[in-house]
Amino acid sequence: MGLLLVLVLLPLLAPAAVCAQTVGDPFLLADLNTDPVVASSNPREFTAIGDTVYFVTGDGRASLWRSDGTADGTERVAGIGISGRIDDPVFLTALGDRLLFVGESGAAGRELWVSDGSDAGTGLLRDLRPGPIGSSPHAFAVVGDRLFFAADDGENGDELWVSDGTAAGTRLVVDLNPGAAGSLPEQMTEFDGGVLFIAASPATGDEVFWSDGSVSGTRVVRDIVPGEGSSTPRGLVVLGDRVFFSADDIDRGAELWVTDGSVDGTRLLRDIRPGEGGSDPLSLAAVGDRLFFSADDGEHGEELWVSDGTTLGTQLVADIVPGPDGSVPLFPVDFGGTLLFTADDDATGRELWRSDGTAQGTNLVKDIRDGPASARPFEVTVVDGVVVFAAQTDEDGTELWVSDGTETGTALLADIQPGAGSSAPAGLRLAAGSVYFRANDGVSGSEPWSSDGAGAALVANLEADDAISSSFPSGLTRLGDLLYFVADDGRAGQELWVLDSRDDSIRMVADINPNGDAFTGFLSLVPFGGRLVFTASDGTSGEELWITDGSEQGTRMIADVRPGPLSSNPESLVLHDGRIYFVADDGTLGSELWSSDGTTAGTAVVRDLRSGEVGSFPAFPTSVGDDLFFVADDGEIGLELYRTDGSEAGTRLVADINPNGGGFPNPGFLYFAPVGDELFFIADDGESGVELWASDGTAAGTRMVRDVFPGPDSSSPSFLRNVDGTLFFVADDGAFDQELWTSDGSDAGSMRVDDINPFGDAFGFFTFFFSFGTVDRTVFFAADDGERGVELWRTDGSADSTVLIEDLAAGPTGSFPSFFTHSGGASVVFQACTAELGCELWQSDGTRDGTVALSDIAAGPESSSPANIVSIGSRIYFTAAGDETGTELWAIDRRFCAGDCDGDGAVSIAELVRAVNLALGTASLERCIDADSDGSGGVAINELIRAVRSALDGCG
Repeated sequence: MGLLLVLVLLPLLAPAAVCAQTVGDPFLLADLNTDPVVASSNPREFTAIGDTVYFVTGDGRASLWRSDGTADGTERVAGIGISGRIDDPVFLTALGDRLLFVGESGAAGRELWVSDGSDAGTGLLRDLRPGPIGSSPHAFAVVGDRLFFAADDGENGDELWVSDGTAAGTRLVVDLNPGAAGSLPEQMTEFDGGVLFIAASPATGDEVFWSDGSVSGTRVVRDIVPGEGSSTPRGLVVLGDRVFFSADDIDRGAELWVTDGSVDGTRLLRDIRPGEGGSDPLSLAAVGDRLFFSADDGEHGEELWVSDGTTLGTQLVADIVPGPDGSVPLFPVDFGGTLLFTADDDATGRELWRSDGTAQGTNLVKDIRDGPASARPFEVTVVDGVVVFAAQTDEDGTELWVSDGTETGTALLADIQPGAGSSAPAGLRLAAGSVYFRANDGVSGSEPWSSDGAGAALVANLEADDAISSSFPSGLTRLGDLLYFVADDGRAGQELWVLDSRDDSIRMVADINPNGDAFTGFLSLVPFGGRLVFTASDGTSGEELWITDGSEQGTRMIADVRPGPLSSNPESLVLHDGRIYFVADDGTLGSELWSSDGTTAGTAVVRDLRSGEVGSFPAFPTSVGDDLFFVADDGEIGLELYRTDGSEAGTRLVADINPNGGGFPNPGFLYFAPVGDELFFIADDGESGVELWASDGTAAGTRMVRDVFPGPDSSSPSFLRNVDGTLFFVADDGAFDQELWTSDGSDAGSMRVDDINPFGDAFGFFTFFFSFGTVDRTVFFAADDGERGVELWRTDGSADSTVLIEDLAAGPTGSFPSFFTHSGGASVVFQACTAELGCELWQSDGTRDGTVALSDIAAGPESSSPANIVSIGSRIYFTAAGDETGTELWAIDRRFCAGDCDGDGAVSIAELVRAVNLALGTASLERCIDADSDGSGGVAINELIRAVRSALDGCG
């Protein structure tokens, strides 16, 4: 009747007065956390050049520092941030009297930098890959006066490079794997005047190589698995004139090998665990003239072994935990010819041990944390005849300890944060004769400290002033007029809050965990029949499934799926056919698919696909029509596609896409997108690589849509998005790198939209799912054309419509637009970063003139980093970091007119027809979000009537 009323009124409508859509200035809704907090510089990567110690801070303002160990002698070398010159320096390495490291600038991307300790003497060494992507140098090893490293110049892939610290002396050594894939060098190790490393070439597979820095002087040490096969070596450790490592020759599994650098001198040392299983040597360490390591011979579990480089001299040291479990030795250190390490013998937990290589000489040093609880010693560092390390006790928390290798000589070195609180020493490094590390004394924050083995002292408080506290709102989820989110007010911890958009009142829903944080992992908040379902922990029952109606008394655990204090860890929550589906582990069935109607009695496992405690690990449940699709591993055919109607009998395999293995080789990077009655997804059939697939839920209707990269190579589709019945995705066809594609579900109808970046990938490591947004049939997205960096683009799927909207950060730097959110009409709001404003909130209607900055919340080049953007009625809500408030909840007013789809301030007959189609379910809500007045996700009769009133009376 309501729809008929609308249709009757349509001919009577006359064009209403037009008034443009506007947005106001941003305003803070509430500063939920006003408690004072202590700022931290979070120092790391302490590296010495002579008596000077360099390090990096992670506070977002300071960057590269130098210190002589005193507060007065500690100074910043160079600043970072969007207004600075380098971002996030890593891999600090001394090369003679200069410091080399990897830094990032907007124009050059991640490249090799050099510093002489002064601001003026700190700069880019060489731009190996011109443009904003960068060559991403890594795997550093100093050999004499040269630095060997791996980098990707954009043409040769990730390959071996060398540098003498000058731009002219920084060059590619050899292209072991011609083409863009690269040989992926890693584990660089100085040996015999050159460098040993692990790399993959087409002729040898993944093996050990050696190089003196020249093409002719670069060779495979031995092709252990001849041809394309790989021995997958790891753990290169030099001992005198030989190098020990783990390798798998296929027949005997991963075992201990040794090499002198020659083919004939590279051999299996001992087959510790006969057969294909392998003993899997780990934690290799040279101690004096012997090698210590851990291995599992199949009888004693993972225990301590020793080798003198001969087969007979390679033997089990001690069976610390008798039987097949093993003590799992870790963190081995050479302490004057004696091995110090950590092990877990069950009776004392993981503690510090020592060994002289014999069973009787292998003993617990001290049970630091009495009984079976573990002190977990880590980062054991030798300094001036003792070892300094971090360990945990109930009385002192995690603090700094010292040991001379004896029980009486093992003691708390410094209770930096007195009492049971932990200073959490970390990043211990020996530099300039002292151990430098970061620790938090509870007063100064996490700052640089040093120890000579006799005591510990604060080097400098780099953040002396108190920082601004933040409640860090996250997980913003709209439910009608309500906005739910998680925040920390500084007193109750991470708890559930709600905002009523009708009056902007904010309150905590309930203190679910009175003794800590109710939310500690990935947030999952899902509207469910007027209520909200989420995962949380009350501190007693572990992380389980909860529900709320917005009141404290109406907030309760749905079911303790895994009874007791352990968590079932519900995840991947999705609403389907009136029920909540999720993945959980009840401790008996393993990780399986569950469903709930919101009651304890109505919560049950859907089907135990894989018997036993391991589970089938279902992932990515996606609702398509009457069925829910997901991937799971039944333990026999690998990870494949399943569907369910919610019943045990109706839960079944859709298709065995890869008969020789799982069809989903990289489940952490899966993408599903429902389009009509089909599910589009990425999969690998074992012959065509990772490509685009679709399924109607039947084996016959499960097919590869198109082999975008023909042959066994993968196009690796990503960022699948349904835009009004057309699938948009990113893929690499082997000719045009990562570009934007569309598909109608057919081979012929799957095509590249445009070659946005003729020089390389338009979508790279900088691209995330939130770098795309949809308004009507237009896709807003972030892409790199190879000249202007990552900037704002739009398309409707045709080449002619694919255009750069605006180069917000002029030049090659890129503004990195993200968090696109339909804000009404034809517009989106999003975050973008410029040198003048930092990262702030912007709006665009798809035109250059209609693309404007909405705010500069953090004044000047500082960033407020707006995120979690949600529209409700006449407000746009988001989180941002204010100069005086920290990260809190903010809002912007916008003009809202029910049914005004294009944002022109009037409701036309065409817009009313669109609203009717939305009510009938024949169009996507992205076609007109302002038809959905209450934010329910659909258009009801009363909302159609509101749109009619707007058409008749005009937008006020």
